[in-house]
Amino acid sequence: MRIELPSSWDGITISMFQELYPILITKGDLIERAYSRVSVLSGVPLDVVRGVKFSDIKAMSSKLSFLDELNGLEHKSKYFFIDGHRYHWDGDFNNMIADQYTSFMKVLKDCNRDDNLIIQNLHRFLACVVIKDVKKGKKWKDGEFNGDNFNEHLKLCKYELPTSVGFPIAVFFYNYFRKLILNMKSYGSQKLTEAEEIIATVQKDLRRFGGGMSH
Repeated sequence: MRIELPSSWDGITISMFQELYPILITKGDLIERAYSRVSVLSGVPLDVVRGVKFSDIKAMSSKLSFLDELNGLEHKSKYFFIDGHRYHWDGDFNNMIADQYTSFMKVLKDCNRDDNLIIQNLHRFLACVVIKDVKKGKKWKDGEFNGDNFNEHLKLCKYELPTSVGFPIAVFFYNYFRKLILNMKSYGSQKLTEAEEIIATVQKDLRRFGGGMSH
């Protein structure tokens, strides 16, 4: 049986990474983890992969050493292409429109600072900040957030966006909000409550203008 595996993070979609993540952080049986990794990355069912000789699984695993380099991934450009179409991401919250901001904050609230939930909702985070650009003539122009096509965009971020692009973007926003939360805590519990009340009021006002998303 021929099993094809990606040779870099470029070949691993966000959906595949979400399946892979629990295996990467588990300290269980090394042999079982090796079979599970091959199954996720090849798309071959685990019960079928278990029928492959371990010597072959070992050889395949040796080609997956790049999986240990996740923390070293760096996003090199604001722009990137998927299937010939250009996209960009923007880390400036001042550029967000109401729908975009409330959608992002809803995902953040749903995750409740839980690492596993953050990973499983990566595509939702990314769909809020990855923007599809527009081609006019021979030149690309920066596009804008489009809430009307959000479900379609959500699927693209989950099943087509490579981890090499998506993960560094997600890390950027994770670190941003972690610092924001720490700064808020430094004001003490009373100030934190006041800050949360202000944020709640802002979100309420924004929902009045944009409606937000519920995905």
